[in-house]
Amino acid sequence: MAGLNTHLEKQAELQRQILQKDEITGKDLYLLLKPDLDFMRQGIKELQDTQRTMDGKLANIEKDVKNLSTTTKEHTEQISKVNGEIQTIKYVQDSLSEKTDRLARATNLVMMNIPETDEAMDVVRGIMQIILPNHNLTLREHRIGRPIKNGKPRPLKVHLNSRNDVLTALSNCKNLKGMEQFKGIPVLPDETKIQQQLRKDKRDPNNANKQFPISSTPERNNTKRAAPDNAMPHTSKQSRLDEEAMDSSDE
Repeated sequence: MAGLNTHLEKQAELQRQILQKDEITGKDLYLLLKPDLDFMRQGIKELQDTQRTMDGKLANIEKDVKNLSTTTKEHTEQISKVNGEIQTIKYVQDSLSEKTDRLARATNLVMMNIPETDEAMDVVRGIMQIILPNHNLTLREHRIGRPIKNGKPRPLKVHLNSRNDVLTALSNCKNLKGMEQFKGIPVLPDETKIQQQLRKDKRDPNNANKQFPISSTPERNNTKRAAPDNAMPHTSKQSRLDEEAMDSSDE
């Protein structure tokens, strides 16, 4: 800005001097225009230098953007890989947890609808004498879940000595049929939520193609315990009530 002001002042002084002459020659016009031309040439040169500098900076910016894009892509791939590994670890953890839970339940039976009274274990002993005769079990009352508000008895878990004892007991549940004192008391295997859902899907043709991954957890309101094929038979209404009781109190 200071250079422009100085140039204008010099031009004004030169113009004043020339205009004072009686006759203006071509040389006078040249002298009058030359400073403007020189000033313009200098301005153009400075603009060109500035343009070259800006071009260089722009090239560096484009290079940085390209490098950033490459780095971002690499980071995205790394994050995707880590997420995949996390999902794999989670699946393995869930699978291990499910298998551990199944093993812990494998030697248990679950009996439904046994009143929570002092005579409850007498009923259990009576059933066990029929479905697993000559057992040497020390039977203790083990209710599943918190007390139910509507007063319906909580499921009762019975611990056996082995998986073979469980299979034998379930197979012998047919011997309970027709015994009035044990009517409406289903005997079920102790299953995880996933086992219950898989059994339910197997028995329901509409769910035959559904998948129930081990890593997922079924909603409590949607997962009910389905009675196994060798469980003690009962009515449809009673079955539904038993499933709801197991679902609301399962550990």
